[in-house]
Amino acid sequence: MTYKNATLAGMNIPSRDLRNNTATVLKRVQAGEEIVVTVRGNPVAQLISPRLSGKRPLTSSEFVEIIQKYQADSGLRKDLEYLENETSDEILIR
Repeated sequence: MTYKNATLAGMNIPSRDLRNNTATVLKRVQAGEEIVVTVRGNPVAQLISPRLSGKRPLTSSEFVEIIQKYQADSGLRKDLEYLENETSDEILIR
């Protein structure tokens, strides 16, 4: 199956092709490809691997750990401190 509407993010396939090539489509999804099923050119469903859809929100402790690990550089920190009490009307480009 090759489609001219395939993109880096995945591909669109007509529902008829899903019906006729179910095993092939599911193998591609299992391999990590995202596939949008269309009816008359309109998207109606998205097929994605369960391991890709298992995203969950971060807990507060995970968020804090990430923020502490990837601190902003000192130049940005100085710029933010400089701008802290200013409104957008008062910001001057240095």
